[in-house]
Amino acid sequence: MNPKLETINIFTQENNQYNYVIIWMHGLGADGNDFVPIVNQLNLLKNKNIKFIFPNAPNRPVTINNNMIMRAWFDILSLDRAASQDKKGILESKNLIIDIINDEHINNNIPYENINSIFRYSIIVLFTNIG
Repeated sequence: MNPKLETINIFTQENNQYNYVIIWMHGLGADGNDFVPIVNQLNLLKNKNIKFIFPNAPNRPVTINNNMIMRAWFDILSLDRAASQDKKGILESKNLIIDIINDEHINNNIPYENINSIFRYSIIVLFTNIG
């Protein structure tokens, strides 16, 4: 079983009631706080009951950054598009996001079709079949 990700949860309603979930994943070296301010700019506050989940990627060494440990959904081995990819890291992150999705569906009764994702690196979204 995967460890749970640290998350920042923002609700569009003061009573924390929601019918929709948006999982918004950050980019390399950032964290979930980076996109929190955008929630107020979306003008959704009075229209929908939405829970935004901003997960923090695990800390891991990133090859292209001299193996510096930083938040990353997977290792970036090279900037060459033909280079091999960190399949293990991609699958681990996919499973962590699926855990969030299933938790919302099973424990909070949110229908799968009401859960969506925004991610700069779309490979994780493709593998989780959301987005």
